[in-house]
Amino acid sequence: MDCDKEFKVYGLNDTEFKVDGLSDKEFKVYGLSDKDVKVYGLIGKDVKVYGLSDKDVKVYGLSDKDVKVYGLIGKDVKVYGLIGKDVKVYGLSDKDVKVYGLSDKDVKVYGLISKYIKVYGLSDKDVKVYRLINTLECMD
Repeated sequence: MDCDKEFKVYGLNDTEFKVDGLSDKEFKVYGLSDKDVKVYGLIGKDVKVYGLSDKDVKVYGLSDKDVKVYGLIGKDVKVYGLIGKDVKVYGLSDKDVKVYGLSDKDVKVYGLISKYIKVYGLSDKDVKVYRLINTLECMD
């Protein structure tokens, strides 16, 4: 991998995909289907995960930049262990969203349909949850 360039992985089908230990550049994963996506151990830049369907998305162990997870359909989203920046999760449907172990910045979760949200272990900033249907559960 050329560390001076953005790292992009897209259009994958039918295989589990894991990326870890990246630093210093943006990381984008999109257009995936049929398997889990795990993005972890990233440092120093934005992480964007979008356009996914049919499996879980886990984003964890991140620091120093924003995390955005959006346009997901059909499975759980878990975002945890983040430090230092905003987390935004939006446009989700049909499954749970869990955001936990965060510190130092806002968490925004919005546009969700049909399932509950758990936000816990947060410190130092606001948690905003809105435009939800059915159940909302927030835990300290």
